[in-house]
Amino acid sequence: MRHLTMQFRPTFWYWLLLVALMVPVSIQAETWQVAAGAQSEDKARQVLAFLPNEIWIHAGDIVNWTVGADEIHTVTFLTVGDLLAELDHAPSHHHSGAPNGVVVGVGKTLANGGGHDTISLMRFVQPELVIHAGATVEWTNDDPSMPHTITFGTEPGNPIPPSSNVSPDAGGALHATINSTSDSVHSGFIVSAPQDQAFLPQTPLGFTRFRVTFTNPGVYPYICALHDDLGMKGIIIVLP
Repeated sequence: MRHLTMQFRPTFWYWLLLVALMVPVSIQAETWQVAAGAQSEDKARQVLAFLPNEIWIHAGDIVNWTVGADEIHTVTFLTVGDLLAELDHAPSHHHSGAPNGVVVGVGKTLANGGGHDTISLMRFVQPELVIHAGATVEWTNDDPSMPHTITFGTEPGNPIPPSSNVSPDAGGALHATINSTSDSVHSGFIVSAPQDQAFLPQTPLGFTRFRVTFTNPGVYPYICALHDDLGMKGIIIVLP
């Protein structure tokens, strides 16, 4: 009996090893979690990044992307040879508080070996402004890549172009005049153009400033047509 037991043990371990080698690799696969964006509790601060933005895995592993913000995100895989336009890498600056000036969002672009990340403040920094009739208010986008709009009245179907009553002025900004609280004015996208794009011609500078002259007293609410659902709204109170 002892001799049979000694023969059985090597045979048992042989079959156990064979079964272990036959276990599908997928059972040993790991699952990784990646966050697509993040936001503050009031939705004002939006992190436009994959967290982490670089991940090393083994063949057969699973990656789950979870969107944890109200801003729209996608997960898109590129083929070899795809060229991505580089966004402006210059650090954001704080806009000087000019009279009757409103900062339209603030942002910063950072980069590491995994790519580019941005963080944006989705707010009009001075959302309520009191002026007198005849004064002009200037909005400036201080975000290096995130577009915003300044929209009074009816929201357009296409938010990219400005409304027909908006035109460039001598100072290089888009300009409009509002005579009544029932007027509709839309800035179109206010954003700096992508700069330093590899292998592409220099992009013409975009409009980063928008001005409105208010000729009559009243209360003039406005929104960013892209981010009003995140709370990006403002109001201009015009006194006589």
